[in-house]
Amino acid sequence: MLPLQHGSGLRYKQPLDMVIRYRWPFVLGHILECDTSSTDASSVFEQAPETTGGRTLVYIVGFICILAFGGILASAGYILSFLFDDFVEKNGMNVLSQPWCASLLWGSTYYAWMVLIGGITILWKKDRLGDSFGMRDAYWFSYISTTTVGLGDFFLEPEGVVGADLFFYPFLFLIGFIFLSAFLGKFSEFVVDKLSFGRKTFIQTLLDKNVKWSETFSRESRDE
Repeated sequence: MLPLQHGSGLRYKQPLDMVIRYRWPFVLGHILECDTSSTDASSVFEQAPETTGGRTLVYIVGFICILAFGGILASAGYILSFLFDDFVEKNGMNVLSQPWCASLLWGSTYYAWMVLIGGITILWKKDRLGDSFGMRDAYWFSYISTTTVGLGDFFLEPEGVVGADLFFYPFLFLIGFIFLSAFLGKFSEFVVDKLSFGRKTFIQTLLDKNVKWSETFSRESRDE
């Protein structure tokens, strides 16, 4: 195999089956009319649309995907925090459902999950590439991935990726997205509560009135 300089370490060009395994980005590149002249397995993901038509497609489809992703993420975080609040309240642990406490809980859970992803990535790079990857960089990789910042300074090298990674890592990131969404939801509740100086929100007022109306209606029904 021929040596290939990649990043800070020395890599080797993979056999033809490794190149074929990642051939799909070239197909996508042709659809978007990208420059796909490179045949190096390590650069198959470095494709970007350059024509007006290709970039227009990314503008439209990409924006729609961002909106859909944000909506799904917010819903998933809300459902998770709602189920957790319901569980702790039924078991007499109401303090855990308070915005300040829940913010600490979900923030700590998100932090721990990023540490877990970082540890897995350290083992991945050591096993697949024979590289040493420090926890500082691994945590940074986890952060930019689970927050969708994606600066590209650290990534999973294509020559080390196998089919299972295409399902395993997205699953890890998806769980991280949900934990982050739950944290942001509870933290926003905490901030709104502090800014309102303890006053009830509009939704809380409606819920309280609904309870009172229900009790009044029940008493009137019994009296009749």
